[in-house]
Formats: sequence, C-alpha cells, structure tokens
Amino acid sequence: MFILSGDIGGTNTRLQLTEFTSTDELKIISGSRYKNSDYSSLNEIIDLFLSETNFSQSKISSACFGVAGPIINEEVKFTNLPWVVKTSDL
Repeated sequence: MFILSGDIGGTNTRLQLTEFTSTDELKIISGSRYKNSDYSSLNEIIDLFLSETNFSQSKISSACFGVAGPIINEEVKFTNLPWVVKTSDL
C-alpha cells in the first residue's frame, strides 16, 4: 500500500511517499519540499511531486495532510496563501 503524506504550511509544503508492505514494514519512496509561493495550488505541487518521482497517482491507496488552518466543511482557506483546498479536489 502506498501513502502520500504532507505537511502544508503557510510557507512550505513537504510531501512524502511511503510504501507499507504486507509485513507492516515501511519504506520511504521519496520526499520533497516546495516553496508555496512558487505554485498556484496544492494540487499543482502534488502533480509535480508525483511527476518527479515517476509515480502513478492511481497507485496511491490513501493520503494524509497536516494543514496550516482550520478545516471547515471539508475545505481549508490558508491565511498566508491565496489557496483554498477542498477534500473533493484531492
């Protein structure tokens, strides 16, 4: 099982792709940091990360993100960014 995780702050986004094996071992496939002001959305960063790692989005079983702001009605509006992230868009 492959998990995409991330720490999405006001300044930087850190993403990591991890594989959990059938024996409950984990292997970090890749990790990267991006300066948020260089991108128009979190989705743009995720797409770039997956492209850089040559990893197909269809292989990802689930994702978990820590975000810098409250989640209200399944969306986050960042204080320091002009981003709105909706769970349905991810």
